[in-house]
Amino acid sequence: MAETRMPTFVLSVNDLEAAMIHALARGADNHGQALGHVVDLKTPWGRSDAASLDAETFAGLGDTVFLVEINSPQMQERIRNSGREVVVIDHHLYQSKDAGPLDLRTGLSSLEQVINYTRRQPSQRVAALPAYLDISSPGGRKLSFAELTRLISANDRGHIPLLAAEAMKILGLDPRGYAPPKIKHQSSLWDVAELDLAKIGAGWEQRPATWGQDEQKPADWQAMEELVRDIRLRESALGLWLVEGKDIEELALPEVFQRQYRLTADLMDQAINYIACAQGKQKLRLLATGRDEAADPALYLIQAPIRYRKVLLDALYFWRAEQGHSLSERLAALIVFHEDDHEDKPRLLEFYGDDAEGGAVEQWFKPETRSAWGSTRLDFWAGGGSGCFFGAEDRLGAEAEALNALANHILDTVLTGNRPVRKWRTSFLQPLRFCDEELKNKVLDGLRQAASQPQSGLFPVVIGPEERHYFLPHVEPTLAPGFAGQRTEIPELIEMARRGLSIASVERFFEGLCLQLTLPNHPKPHLLPIASVRLHFFYHSVMALEWVIGDAATAEEDQTVGQRDEASENISNEPAEYPPGQPYWRGLLADDGPDALSLAQVLDINAKLRQCYSTYSSDGARGGQTMIRLVERGRILGALLHGGVVNEHRITAWFRALLEKALGLDNDAHAESWLNEKLELLSDDRTRVVSSVIPAGAYPQTPWGRERFEEILARLNTVDPYGQGHFYEPRVAMEELGRGLYERFRANGSLFACTPHSLVFLGFGWFPTDIIHKRHMATMYRRMFLVAMFYQSILHALALSLNEAGRGNGVGPIREHEFKDLRARIIYFTNHLWFRRLSSQVQGVELFDLLSARAGLDQQYQEIADEIERAESFHTAVARQRDESFHRAVAFWGAPLVLFVAMLAIPADGYFDLWGWLARLGQNHVAPWMCVSGDLRWLTLLLGLFFAAALALLPGWLLYLAINKWRGRRKKRRK
Repeated sequence: MAETRMPTFVLSVNDLEAAMIHALARGADNHGQALGHVVDLKTPWGRSDAASLDAETFAGLGDTVFLVEINSPQMQERIRNSGREVVVIDHHLYQSKDAGPLDLRTGLSSLEQVINYTRRQPSQRVAALPAYLDISSPGGRKLSFAELTRLISANDRGHIPLLAAEAMKILGLDPRGYAPPKIKHQSSLWDVAELDLAKIGAGWEQRPATWGQDEQKPADWQAMEELVRDIRLRESALGLWLVEGKDIEELALPEVFQRQYRLTADLMDQAINYIACAQGKQKLRLLATGRDEAADPALYLIQAPIRYRKVLLDALYFWRAEQGHSLSERLAALIVFHEDDHEDKPRLLEFYGDDAEGGAVEQWFKPETRSAWGSTRLDFWAGGGSGCFFGAEDRLGAEAEALNALANHILDTVLTGNRPVRKWRTSFLQPLRFCDEELKNKVLDGLRQAASQPQSGLFPVVIGPEERHYFLPHVEPTLAPGFAGQRTEIPELIEMARRGLSIASVERFFEGLCLQLTLPNHPKPHLLPIASVRLHFFYHSVMALEWVIGDAATAEEDQTVGQRDEASENISNEPAEYPPGQPYWRGLLADDGPDALSLAQVLDINAKLRQCYSTYSSDGARGGQTMIRLVERGRILGALLHGGVVNEHRITAWFRALLEKALGLDNDAHAESWLNEKLELLSDDRTRVVSSVIPAGAYPQTPWGRERFEEILARLNTVDPYGQGHFYEPRVAMEELGRGLYERFRANGSLFACTPHSLVFLGFGWFPTDIIHKRHMATMYRRMFLVAMFYQSILHALALSLNEAGRGNGVGPIREHEFKDLRARIIYFTNHLWFRRLSSQVQGVELFDLLSARAGLDQQYQEIADEIERAESFHTAVARQRDESFHRAVAFWGAPLVLFVAMLAIPADGYFDLWGWLARLGQNHVAPWMCVSGDLRWLTLLLGLFFAAALALLPGWLLYLAINKWRGRRKKRRK
């Protein structure tokens, strides 16, 4: 009876932590007294839910029972019903029998929890332990029980990274005192004068990838790695022994353990060799952002035989260590284990991540998530502490499809900036205005002449029937005039551009024209071919330059792509290029080309490549600088060190070079002065952006995954570079995204978002890829954004013209003829060119309304209307004042005449016959004033002289007014 009063520890010695608890409870730590007696259920890890206690064992339980990592609610209930106290020791997450999650995670390992409950501090002396716990330091010193406790607790809480950190402390190493080799940037990449295109993609200096060639690891660093490897091998040897159903007591014998240890070491070496060769055999892929940022996410996706289950993650760490990486750096991995002889039959899945992903793991256990994912027949378990661990097993061997689907959903949840991009295309648009008709005519005449040459690469922009019919019939001739892309259409298009009453667009193709983007946090430059360059002309001498990078379908592809038989093919979100029935996670293993980009890289490219000139200087700090070069067949046409210096001119560097080529002025000696003096940017240093991105996989389905991925969508929407979290304050960023988010077809994998300067599309699945990305975003939606941008730019240009017309003496509008012309232009634009609705399609209506609202067109127009109203009120006041001045002038000049005539009518004798006097005046040739009475004769004479002088000056005054009016018209024509 006395024995039953002692606590009982119920556990399974299936790892080193359980073995240490077993030794501690039995008093093997040399304290001289056992904590209680131990019941070893002898079940492999994760199988304790099926364990039970026979009647004899149950009767021998103490008053307090510690259930150490025993996931059995039935056992707990049975023990409590017997009147005993139950203490649950665990730090894992399980799937309970009622399908709900059983969360027992905590920051303490099970060993540390036992120490806290029993208040037994581990001894600093060496204890007599079984062979699998008989661990020595690399120098041969036996580790104390306290040191073993620290190492094994760290191993159980945080696997190799935490174990390595604890080993450094025990061995007296300073982790900051030594670091693996780092990649160094080649300085010539920042030098505008130097560029060797043969080295693009390989022109970065890097120290040897593997230690032991040009330099050796320090001895103490090697000792730490040997200690970590030894502990992990012992852990794996113990686990493999129990999986084979062998007795743990037998393994305690030194000779038996040594044999098992050697077998495990051989298996570890095989696993390391498997990993080293797996990438070339499409069995391993590192899903990373492609940037030199330690905080960026990176995930190893691995497919492996199930025989490596106990050692594969360790092998990954040790393989990385051979390449010079520290064991203390945590690795994220998704490993899918299949039957040894059948790659298409997965049996087990394991996911390892960091602390932040623990929230995602918890949501995978929820009944609604498991039901939606079709994983209710799989066994789940997870671990907590430092980092997170998740496992799922098909114990029945009949749920391969469910395991494949689970792997897909896990990737959808955890991949953010490191998610691969299958398709992407970005159009950069910069609106400009011709300030001089001479330059506009020169450009248009040059385009007409270039079109006559057979190899000019100049064509009208193709507007196919589908795109034209998308727009309303009365809108189509103005905003989407149909052209088939023949050179014979160029003269007609040039005349349209000259009139400016409809959108006229030409497309130019330049062979070998690329943009080279060098970013400080990317390991090598991006060499991005320019797929096409477009020139769009519209009203009030406004034009737009557009250049496209990424994948761009040809005109022929635009007409035929996506013409599937929808009646025979179901619309789904599965990626189109993967064969039916094959999960996309396997497709990711096969799709690892050298040019594959991540979402993070696309975000960085969009954000940095839109910079036309530099508005700030980072004082030489490369972290804030970007090098953009326009390159044609190995020759640099222009280069901009963005952030290096503030540019004096807005049309400069690579953007000026591209503009000159597009306008056909690249061989004109006066091109620079022409562009800076007679062409005006209608936006800032950032171009407008239309971007379409098709990432791998599907949109996350869990709240945790959606929240993280919305950070990516928000950055894509505002065209900001990639980073952890939101670019702005989270609330502000989400409000900004909400104002421009269009998600009518979110369920079909389509998401649109827009700002005043961008339209982005994010899509998943074949329909968003083959239809929306390849066709709609390349044609009608792209044109809708172009129209909204033109409306915004034309209103801005008209506002500038109004401002120019009002300049002068600072009092108000003095060029009334210009103001009247602008008022007529604005009326024509608003009445004939500004269409509030472009399409009868529901999505077209809603999307253009959203684009117009985000561009602030109504507000911008209202500001112009208010300015016109104020100006008209001013002109009305000026006209009234002018009329009053005229009336005063008439009164001034007419009064003497009236008085003169009236005086003539005054007789000297009281009666005067005016008409008779006039008759006599003609006969007698007498001056008029001689006929007036003597008293008024001299006054009449003076009035007559004054009136004669006024009549003499009147022609000169009229001539002066005519000359002034002619000079004003001539000045207007010149402008």
